[in-house]
Amino acid sequence: AHSRRREVWVGRSSIQAIAANKFFPGLLDRYLAHKGYTSQLTDAPKDPSQPDNLFDAVPGDPGTHGRFDNCAEASSVQLWATQHRGALLAGALALGAFVTTLLVAGRPLARFLPSGDAACNQ
Repeated sequence: AHSRRREVWVGRSSIQAIAANKFFPGLLDRYLAHKGYTSQLTDAPKDPSQPDNLFDAVPGDPGTHGRFDNCAEASSVQLWATQHRGALLAGALALGAFVTTLLVAGRPLARFLPSGDAACNQ
């Protein structure tokens, strides 16, 4: 383990499911009860030469590839942000301080100084 975090959300679908469960817990349960099982089924015929692991392990190392390879992403901005959250927080704080400094320093000083017209100051 390279991180002290107990869990890491990986992928857009994980973020969507976790956020939906936090805000609408019953809704997601009902949706998955209705669609969860049938969405895993396919009408595509099984390749007869494909080994299965029902009773024994499949020989060799099949790796992490399968029929969803064409949908896979090579990298994840979300995972990168999770792994570098300290640097992102420091950058956000620095940006906030910079914008605040610009707003404060950018105000016209005339609002804070007495008017140059002596008649107005009496």
